[in-house]
Amino acid sequence: MKTNVVYVKFPQSAQVVKKNIYIQDVAEVFSFDSMIAKVVGEILLYKVKGDKNEKIIFSVMKVINLIQKEYPGIWVEVIGETDFVTKKESITAEQERLKGSYCFYRCSIYHYDVQYGCQCGRSFS
Repeated sequence: MKTNVVYVKFPQSAQVVKKNIYIQDVAEVFSFDSMIAKVVGEILLYKVKGDKNEKIIFSVMKVINLIQKEYPGIWVEVIGETDFVTKKESITAEQERLKGSYCFYRCSIYHYDVQYGCQCGRSFS
């Protein structure tokens, strides 16, 4: 079994909100050596210019070339799509605030369920 093999699975499309798009943002990365998966996932795939929404189409060949350029000894096995679309969307301050409120709401419910017992019969233990 080769330990320098990395498996990369791309969906048909992915959505990101950050300007710097890394491989791990748009793909699942796996290797039997977790350090290889980590460093491959942290390779910069694309840098969005400006704050506009845009669609970017990538070819898996570009991703393989980026990985090979950064780490020449790694063997890349692609699972899934050969071309994929990434949508970069800007997140507004209002959306960010609502996201934080939703997280607080969900955590409050979880805490209540764990502390006092859930009325629907679910168990979180």
